[in-house]
Amino acid sequence: MSGLIPGRECGGCTVCCTSLVIDTPEFKKISGIPCQHLGEQGCGIHETRYPVCRQWFCAWRRAAFLDDWWRPDRSGVLVYVTDTHIPSHFPRRTGLIFKIVGDPAVISDDRFIWQIADLIHGGTAVFLAVSGPPGHESSRTFLNDEMAASGRSPPTVHIRQSVARAAAMASSARTMASRYATSMQRSLLGAG
Repeated sequence: MSGLIPGRECGGCTVCCTSLVIDTPEFKKISGIPCQHLGEQGCGIHETRYPVCRQWFCAWRRAAFLDDWWRPDRSGVLVYVTDTHIPSHFPRRTGLIFKIVGDPAVISDDRFIWQIADLIHGGTAVFLAVSGPPGHESSRTFLNDEMAASGRSPPTVHIRQSVARAAAMASSARTMASRYATSMQRSLLGAG
């Protein structure tokens, strides 16, 4: 997944410009807030954009197994490579994060379920992430341990339940973070 798929362009998709945290010496951006350079026509500094923006591409731009349905602004899922937080017992040190950035109902879509089942069966570390409130990291759940028993079997109730449980856990963490942020705001403003 090193090169880019010929003919695939970001086009009007700017999901990464809003949902990702960027923390480099030359540029910082919190998650859930559009980049300050993002306008109606896309990136306002595209020709001179920061190195992190020039070098980062979602998995849809890099992986042939993700068809056009997976473009993040269409699917509501931002898929990207990670090499962090992979459990020590897992043999591969890179994996994929499926971050829900749109309608959470996507986790019930057969394309979503089958793709995750195929990747887990093939030995890829797979995480499900749900966006946190603006300014907070996404919470993510490692799906392999929970779904390994089902492997490549048809998308059964077990697989669907595993994804739903992981989404509920991530969503619960998001709610807790949002409540904490609200509580902190009230405390700081003297309204708590």
